[in-house]
Amino acid sequence: MKITIDRDALIAAAAPICSVASGRNTIPSLDCILLQTQPDGTCLLVGYDLEKGIKTYLPCHIEEEGFFLLNATRFFQIIRTMPSGDVCIEINAKNCRTRIVGGSSVFELQAHPGSDYPNLPEITSDRGFTMDQGELAKILGKTAFAAAVNDPRPSLNGVFVKVEGSSITAVGCDGSRMSLCEETSDLVSLRNDGEPLSFQFIIPVKTAEEVIRLLGSDESVTLRLGRKHILFEIGTFTVFARLVDVEYIQYERFIPKTSSVFACVDRMALLMSLERAMLVTEEKQQGQSKSPVILSFRKDGLEVSSTSVTGCVNDVIPISLDGEPMEIGFNCRFLCEAIKACDADMIKLSLSAPLAGMLVEPTEKEEGKRFMLLVLPVRLNQ
Repeated sequence: MKITIDRDALIAAAAPICSVASGRNTIPSLDCILLQTQPDGTCLLVGYDLEKGIKTYLPCHIEEEGFFLLNATRFFQIIRTMPSGDVCIEINAKNCRTRIVGGSSVFELQAHPGSDYPNLPEITSDRGFTMDQGELAKILGKTAFAAAVNDPRPSLNGVFVKVEGSSITAVGCDGSRMSLCEETSDLVSLRNDGEPLSFQFIIPVKTAEEVIRLLGSDESVTLRLGRKHILFEIGTFTVFARLVDVEYIQYERFIPKTSSVFACVDRMALLMSLERAMLVTEEKQQGQSKSPVILSFRKDGLEVSSTSVTGCVNDVIPISLDGEPMEIGFNCRFLCEAIKACDADMIKLSLSAPLAGMLVEPTEKEEGKRFMLLVLPVRLNQ
């Protein structure tokens, strides 16, 4: 195999692919990036860990065809340090010895036969839709942060997505917080049968994070649903992953129906106050667990405070309070991440009891959009 390819284009393509491939895998070939020349004068690059994968095709000059694997971490480190311009990758078919040349720099490393790579899932289904990349990035970004990682309940390790007609709803929950984002969007079905869109699925949270990193242009993104897999076509990249194949929790029943205390507050003022409190709450010394942040809702303002073995913090920010004063405690990092996800200038905090979840919503609701966060409190030591 011998190809010549632009270094900058190779780095842009290899960065997300190597992030999938490089990991602690028990199968050595999964720590590699796949390079395979194509008849149309492009080179296929693939990273895959049996759960999720990313692939793309790059234009290149092919002198000799081939199909090989290179260690993803080493390969990316090499091309990243090379000067701009063309990079020549030459792999000896007999001993798999690889020579990478860029400018005056020459590297050698060992490759592996491409036949050692596992088979990639084939998803050719027309069950899916296209939508704006920016809208999907916003929906996933507002919910993926709240999903769990390695929770014993499989359904919580992903972002639940429900599509009904032109409405798309996403939910992330880890048992301590839940984020729900619903929008009416211009969804275009991949089928021409005139039937309205109606399906639901759970995207693994790590796949959702990879997709968010690739989204952002003004173009559209295509989602295809297979029996057990999902595929995202994002520009020149294709992301594919195994779906979380279980029923999702009945999230609607966890949303509080009645509240007795309502507070309107400037989001940035609260966020900055919580970030100051985190300097104390995240301290962990002498075997002490992390301290909660305490929110004291009063007519004259919202007091944000915390005390740990190393110090204390106390802050007061103005609020508009409707209801009786209340004191409630939270995991500061969880609450801070929830406030960050709500991009409104003013937010409404709804509470019913010191041990019941607090609902966070924008004060002004837009037509066709629904966004809310539920954060569960922690018990305070009296």
